[in-house]
Amino acid sequence: MELQTWLKNQMDKHDINALGLSYAIEVSHVTIGKWIKGIYTPNPANCRKLAQYFGVPEDQVLTLAGHRTPRTAEPQPHYSTTQPSLRQAIQMFRQLDDDDQERILLFMRSILRERHRGNEPAPNGQAGTSPA
Repeated sequence: MELQTWLKNQMDKHDINALGLSYAIEVSHVTIGKWIKGIYTPNPANCRKLAQYFGVPEDQVLTLAGHRTPRTAEPQPHYSTTQPSLRQAIQMFRQLDDDDQERILLFMRSILRERHRGNEPAPNGQAGTSPA
């Protein structure tokens, strides 16, 4: 089951809407709406709030959100030990709240657009290429 489906079911079961849940767990109702639509995934702290509110194990919500691996699932892809910074970046990104994750993604997209236009050197030190 996906987190968004689980969240919709829990909200129906507890007869609460996004606004009511937002007051209960102190998260913006807009953010909760984005969780329901699958646009954002709650960070671990918010997963814990959801688990506490709905009276379910934290592990269940953290697993649905992708922060923990289910015990019966296949192992997560292993990142090469030559890329510890990527592993660290992923761990740090998952700790951010939804709004900060979106800011990071927007920043990364702007860097890629600049590179695509040839305004910034490519990562290997060679000049970027401009589209013809």
